[in-house]
Amino acid sequence: MPNATEYKHIYLLPGIDGTGLLFGPLTEAFGYRCRTTVLPFQDEVTLDDYIESTSARLPKQKVLLLAESFSGPIALGLMAKNPGRFRAAILSTTFARSPFGSFLSLGTLISKSIFGNTTLENLLLNKFCSNSDIPENVQQIVREISADIPPEVIKKRLHILDTFDARPFLPRISASILYLAGLRDRLVTANLRAELFENIPKICFKGIDGPHLLLQTRAELCTNTIMNFLDMEDTI
Repeated sequence: MPNATEYKHIYLLPGIDGTGLLFGPLTEAFGYRCRTTVLPFQDEVTLDDYIESTSARLPKQKVLLLAESFSGPIALGLMAKNPGRFRAAILSTTFARSPFGSFLSLGTLISKSIFGNTTLENLLLNKFCSNSDIPENVQQIVREISADIPPEVIKKRLHILDTFDARPFLPRISASILYLAGLRDRLVTANLRAELFENIPKICFKGIDGPHLLLQTRAELCTNTIMNFLDMEDTI
């Protein structure tokens, strides 16, 4: 059995904001039950850049990942390229290929949302979620982060989302995966989730009544689900 203290150290890969500040509600809900380390994005340009820069900051073995939305393909690439390095992973509201084909065109998304200081706010609160689904404290975090991230950075990340395809990684992943799905997610469709379940050998599904920002709006339920998953993995 793995050492419990070592095992329950989760490395958090952020969503499209890249800062990790949106993990605040989640880490607060975890409390004393596990350690967490956020790996903010740096100066990456391509999906391979993200995979390489993240890999350099992770331990060499028994890694436990949590990846949200944008960073899901990064986690998939990491686990496929070095399967023996990873113990397990939690994927939240994410995908293996671009979600925009079934949501709205990237060009429309950029033209309506990419200019001005509210770029990230528009995406997270109006495009990817319904504003009414997001409590005021989470909306405030989004507004504060959005004011500090240049629109050009978000544009580059959106371009990556519209051009990558991580599906070839899936059959090479041997780690156990917990997938958290927001049942009112406006970005990730059932078809996108199905591609993961059809191709990753060891994956389990938990549907939660919530929006794309699931870890922020349903933090307590998500952490309880994650801890149950980890406890089960501990006994294997």
